[in-house]
Amino acid sequence: MWFNFRISKRELEKLTANARKCELTKSAYIRHLINGYQPREAPSMDYHKMIGELKSIGNNLNQLAYIANSLGVVDAEQYHTNVERLRTAIREIEDGMFPDQ
Repeated sequence: MWFNFRISKRELEKLTANARKCELTKSAYIRHLINGYQPREAPSMDYHKMIGELKSIGNNLNQLAYIANSLGVVDAEQYHTNVERLRTAIREIEDGMFPDQ
């Protein structure tokens, strides 16, 4: 179903910019608002890169835990390497979220 309405040039520019930030069409953006959902801006590429890094670290730590459980020993060097990677990633996330601290 079609529904037409008028908005000012400034409102159209704002609608277009907001929809683009959320990676939605203008129609989808408006439908979200009508249905009570506040669209959020799409995450940056840094976010996706950091999520990939955290998944990789988690996978490595999980493998180390599996080996430690199976063999009864821990590869301390690998463990400390991955823990340091995790700490670095967390610091980078915090720096990105709270740059003034």
